Amino acid sequence: MNENNVGNVNKSQNISDILANSIFFTHNYNNNNRVINNSFDGSKGNRGASKKRLNRRSLNNVINSSVKNNNHLVLHFNDPYFDKQWHLLNRVNPGRDMNVVKVWSHNITGRGITIAVIDDAGLDWNSTDIRNNYEPLGSYDVVSNDNDPTPSKSKDTNHHGTRCAGEIAATANNSFCGVGLAFNAKISGIRLIDGPMTDEAEARAFIGKLDVNDVYSCSWGPEDDGKTLDGPHKLAFEAMRLGTDYGRGGYGSIYVVASGNGGRNGDNCNYDGYANSVFTITIGAVDEEGEMPDYSEQCASMLAVAYSSGSGKNIVTSDWSVYGSSGCTESHSGTSAAAPLAAGWP
Repeated sequence: MNENNVGNVNKSQNISDILANSIFFTHNYNNNNRVINNSFDGSKGNRGASKKRLNRRSLNNVINSSVKNNNHLVLHFNDPYFDKQWHLLNRVNPGRDMNVVKVWSHNITGRGITIAVIDDAGLDWNSTDIRNNYEPLGSYDVVSNDNDPTPSKSKDTNHHGTRCAGEIAATANNSFCGVGLAFNAKISGIRLIDGPMTDEAEARAFIGKLDVNDVYSCSWGPEDDGKTLDGPHKLAFEAMRLGTDYGRGGYGSIYVVASGNGGRNGDNCNYDGYANSVFTITIGAVDEEGEMPDYSEQCASMLAVAYSSGSGKNIVTSDWSVYGSSGCTESHSGTSAAAPLAAGWP
């Protein structure tokens, strides 16, 4: 496409719309209902435990601080579950955490960065720990083609995106639940189709609000059954390519994906086209002991690992506030929980 055309963004069209239109025109795409294989039918799942539907990869503003003259922060959190967030500060096994407290002490807390969680469940942006850091300008609902990524309440499992978002940007010092890794970052949600997925929908998600979002966190992928080879398809591939060219003001969007939970099935993330893409950063999981859990997949394309569930504790994070949930959970898990920690590392 003509790079000059990308720069001519008017008030009625943002860069995401321009790039999306370019993709669909270039590939003569005119079928909005074309369903791709292994999609959100219970196969492209969240990378949690075993439930697959976008195969999710999870197994089941003011800081209270004082500033020293050396510009270091002394942090005091009043969030009641912070002491349970061992992945942020591990007092039982010192050093077995994300080593983020030292980063916070240098006043690096995610401020000025917007991270989008792409998820079929969407984002409960009005939950207690999310609303203060929510960025509506970076959010989008592919399902209804509007800017509200609120999850459907039709299923009690639609908390997945909210849990991932809380890991990244849960509000600090609001006397509720825990703290996000980048608690001063902005968080947005891009809700994908909760049902059979199309290549077009994926493409629109990958370049969703490209002028606002810096990082895209994706805790989902193809079926983790050890025999599925899938994704991304033509339009989604092109969307990620353009995102890495034009996103973040020309520095390139950052796409972080979960490696998958198919280790028990002999799966390998080299078979996952999202994980082995040149446009993504693939994150695996280690547990509280620093060991790779049996669910975590291995592959040459896995660039790093982050903490999650395993032989020890799960991840404490925000939750949605329906189906009797308190808005806080101690059971986030799988590579679904690892990828957001990498996406949000400030």
